[in-house]
Amino acid sequence: MEGGIHTTLQAGGQYGLKIDASTRNVGIGTALATPTDKLHVTGTIRGDSYKIGTTTVIDASRVVQNVTLGHSN
Repeated sequence: MEGGIHTTLQAGGQYGLKIDASTRNVGIGTALATPTDKLHVTGTIRGDSYKIGTTTVIDASRVVQNVTLGHSN
């Protein structure tokens, strides 16, 4: 990303990953579209658990925890 150049990874003729030079947002599976969030994924995401801050939202058994979702400043 040096000098304002976007970083892209290509495999099998397809762009799989893009890092936007100005925002440092990362796009996975977004082709050449500019990622609109810090992590922008087109497709399915798989993981063992998911956290918002320090609060576990989905644990390793894939059980959704009792959480209130919203935006805080």
